[in-house]
Amino acid sequence: MKTATCLKCGACWIDGQLHWASGKVADEKDLAGLVCQPVGDDSCINPRRNDTTGDSWQKRKARMDILEIEQRYGFPGS
Repeated sequence: MKTATCLKCGACWIDGQLHWASGKVADEKDLAGLVCQPVGDDSCINPRRNDTTGDSWQKRKARMDILEIEQRYGFPGS
C-alpha cells in the first residue's frame, strides 16, 4: 500500500485514492476548490490543485442562497 499525505491540509492519498483527513473518500477537484486554492501554497501535493471544476465555497453559498429563496417563496423543492 502506497500513501502520501499533504503537509498543508492533512489530506491523504491511499493507493492513489484521495481521502479527507477524516478518512472519507474525496475528489481531488473538490479538494482543490475547497482547500487548495483558498489556503494552499507550493507545498500542496494535490495534482489537481489548480482545477476549478470541482466544488468551492462560492458554489456552496450559491446553492444555499437558492434553497433559501425556494423555502421563503415556496418554489418547487421547498
